[in-house]
Amino acid sequence: MKRAGQRICGWAGMILIAFLWGCSSESRICQTVPADYGRLEYPLGTTWFNQTLVVASSNARGIYCSAFLTLFSRDREQKAVIPLVFDRINYSYLGEVKADATRGFLYLTDRLQDSLLVFRIEGEDLHFLRVVPISGEANEKGRGGADPFGLDINPRDGTVAVTATGSGDVIFYNAGAESELGRVSLGSVYPIRVRFNPGGDHAWVTSDSGNYVYLLGLSPPALQSYFAGVSPGTAPVMAARALWVGAEGVYVTAGSPQALLFFDQTAGLEGAVALGEGVYPFDLESQGSRFFLSSPRRNEIWVLDRERGETIKIISTLKTEGKLERGKGPSEIMIGPEPGRALVTGYESGDIIVLDLENLAVESYWTPGE
Repeated sequence: MKRAGQRICGWAGMILIAFLWGCSSESRICQTVPADYGRLEYPLGTTWFNQTLVVASSNARGIYCSAFLTLFSRDREQKAVIPLVFDRINYSYLGEVKADATRGFLYLTDRLQDSLLVFRIEGEDLHFLRVVPISGEANEKGRGGADPFGLDINPRDGTVAVTATGSGDVIFYNAGAESELGRVSLGSVYPIRVRFNPGGDHAWVTSDSGNYVYLLGLSPPALQSYFAGVSPGTAPVMAARALWVGAEGVYVTAGSPQALLFFDQTAGLEGAVALGEGVYPFDLESQGSRFFLSSPRRNEIWVLDRERGETIKIISTLKTEGKLERGKGPSEIMIGPEPGRALVTGYESGDIIVLDLENLAVESYWTPGE
């Protein structure tokens, strides 16, 4: 899903576009919205603050402004578009986006430019605050730069954790990301997701390579322990990606073989549920005793019973209307705050899939900016 395609323009054309769009060579934030801005392309992350929904998307139409935050009211009326600029010729590939409404911050990771963007939440509006460069050398397996993706906010004190997939680090910042508190190096394992436990006294990390789930202490940040994942067939698990941490335990999706793993907070692996071939889970969210797992490759949402360890239903998200495809590439899942609904980003189709959580079915497709 990472797109590093480049458009090479003559200097004259680049200068003209910069003048028209109001982006200086030093600017990281575009000052105006491109005239051809329409429906979103490649929406990946969603988050809420107060009564506002935020969708983070890349948009292939722009050279300078190739990524956007779009703000919607609770009834899905588009309120504002915040265009972002990270590079003159590279598309931006955004990571996770999360809001801390209690302390008034919104955070967004950008993988191509190795940065964390920080916005101030004021009522129902967002105001750009700062860009935090994320340093890190490529690890021995060859990914370039820090390549930040994963992001979480400590519920206890607002501490921010970011996974630097390229360098193998997990980096911690204070609330507002004004200063770095410390970092933990995990080596060449591509840390991808990070989640604080509900008490906020430690964090869990999954990787895009390797056979371990990592437990980090926070005072100061340090590797506390790690647990090996084993598939239902006792083979080593590779690519433990999606991660959910709650009072009941730690749940991790494994990419090869396809499985959902259950970890105790201290004792390690407790059990596993085998998934279908080719699922390659991307995101995992919980509602009560049910888990919702997205499979972009198969265009499906898997619904699992956490207590019984069974698959309840597999929801197909793809719908073809003439030449138009909807619900393609379901990725990030957000349950609530709309009662009885979940919103899933259709990364490949550029829309939002609305799930009916009572009937476990696709209720509608919503195309922001359409």
